[in-house]
Amino acid sequence: MTEKAMNIKVRQADALEDAELFGKNEPFVRVTLNPESKTDDVDAYPKTPTKKSAKSIEWNQVLIIKHYDPSNHNRLYVEVYDTESGKEIPYGYTSIPLQQVNDAPGKSYKGKFDVFDDENKANGTVSLTITIININEIRAHITNDNPEAKGECSLELDHQNRFRAITGKEPIVKEEAKEGEAAAEGAEGAEASTETPADAPAATETPATETPATETPAAETPAAEAPAATETPAAEAPAATETPAAEAPAAAEAPAAEPPKET
Repeated sequence: MTEKAMNIKVRQADALEDAELFGKNEPFVRVTLNPESKTDDVDAYPKTPTKKSAKSIEWNQVLIIKHYDPSNHNRLYVEVYDTESGKEIPYGYTSIPLQQVNDAPGKSYKGKFDVFDDENKANGTVSLTITIININEIRAHITNDNPEAKGECSLELDHQNRFRAITGKEPIVKEEAKEGEAAAEGAEGAEASTETPADAPAATETPATETPATETPAAETPAAEAPAATETPAAEAPAATETPAAEAPAAAEAPAAEPPKET
């Protein structure tokens, strides 16, 4: 597979908040695929020249990042600084998912991306044209006539902590963030557990009221022996009345035959 590189044209920045108390801003933009790289590594962390400006500035400067690996590099990290008395004063930063670049026609994406300060508040925008190229086709000019789109961007904790360190602020610890999420989940679980007992008595009372109702009619209501007792005497009474009716005619026939023989 041909090795890839990235061509980033930094076109302009807008609505930048003043970093200096007096005078005009002198911003520049730095980009990288790995925010842990050293900033003096121009191949891994290239930057634009510094220009004096107010809140908006145009660079139209092309920056090249070599050795782009789509399987390892998912984001482009962008940082905007001001220069004051030889010091770099952070303006803002952002993280750009590169999937939108890979999905763009010709793998070239023209977008405007929000940048944020170290408190994650919006602090202006930066306009870029990002193009993925073969490393043997590195060139300073990329043609992209598509209209500028509102680019997708986000913040990552490691990048945020790097930016906070530059501004002298304490980093945000991942464990603390996880504990905060766990506490929130615990609070939700506690609310759910307080609602459960309210339903539980209703569930236990229902079988308690049904159990006596099912036992009482099942054991006493059907009188199975009473019909049997009334049928037994009815069967014996007809048998007693039939026996005398059969013997009476036999006794009446014997005396009627003897008187004619003596005459």
